[in-house]
Amino acid sequence: MITPKLKQKTASNTKQSYLRSMLVRYDELPQKRLLFASLFLHVFFFSLLFMNWQNHEPIKPIHIPKNISAHVVSVEQVKVLQDKKNAEKLAEETKRLDEKKRAEQKKKLLKEKALEKKKAKELALKKAADQKKKQAEQRLKLKKQKEEKDKLAKKERDKEKAELKKREEDKKRKELEEKQKRLEEKRMAEVQQQKIKEQENKLLEKLQNLQQQNLLADQLAAENLKKQQAFLEYELSEKERFTYLIRSKIENLWRKPPKSAGLKVVLRIRLLPNGELASVAISESSGSVAFDNSAMLAARSVRRYPVPEDSKVFEPNFRQFSMSFSPESL
Repeated sequence: MITPKLKQKTASNTKQSYLRSMLVRYDELPQKRLLFASLFLHVFFFSLLFMNWQNHEPIKPIHIPKNISAHVVSVEQVKVLQDKKNAEKLAEETKRLDEKKRAEQKKKLLKEKALEKKKAKELALKKAADQKKKQAEQRLKLKKQKEEKDKLAKKERDKEKAELKKREEDKKRKELEEKQKRLEEKRMAEVQQQKIKEQENKLLEKLQNLQQQNLLADQLAAENLKKQQAFLEYELSEKERFTYLIRSKIENLWRKPPKSAGLKVVLRIRLLPNGELASVAISESSGSVAFDNSAMLAARSVRRYPVPEDSKVFEPNFRQFSMSFSPESL
């Protein structure tokens, strides 16, 4: 009969032998990463087994049958049976964990597929949204281009209409200007003809007046000629008379220096209308300073010159004149 103590000892021995065999097997692996992962899994499994063995079910009362057939079992047989039972239990637990792992992997794979499907769907939705947005932007762009094109076309049409209207207005304005110009030219021609006619009349009147004036002018010219001749005779006689008087005044006061025979000096004399001397200067020198100075002194010594009262005789003849002096003229 297997006691609980024996059962526990057998399980402990089985676990130790299994760990030793697993350690030997893991030492043969070339990859340390797999070694540690496998070691962790086996430790986890044996921990579960150990917890199950420690928390064994309570011992149920054994009903002893009336007839008992007992067999003698050796310790080695018990150990073999226990190892077999533990191996079956370990295999079942390993199978269960593998199934659980496969289920988790399948679940994870399904979850990843669902996530990928969700991502693909979101990507498709995003792509569709982007495509829709792009199409909307394209439509908006086309709409704006169309509006801009329509706007430009309208602007061109308005421009053409404005140019056509302007050409028509320019044409009408030019026609009106031409008409006004023709009317103005006609009016100017009429005015010009009227002016020409008036000028002809004026010229005719002027010609008639000129003829009359010429007759009068001829008569006046004849009379003026007679008057001029009379005045010239009068002026000549007055000029000769006052020239003689002026010369006499100067010569009466002139003191001729000795040895002045053959000398001659010309004085330029300026007089005022009242007969006073304005200035006297030598116009032509005699070559003798004494002779020239004596003549100038005589001219300056005259207190008042005799001059004609008639300005017509005085201004051209006695306002400024030249007079020569020589000893022979005394």
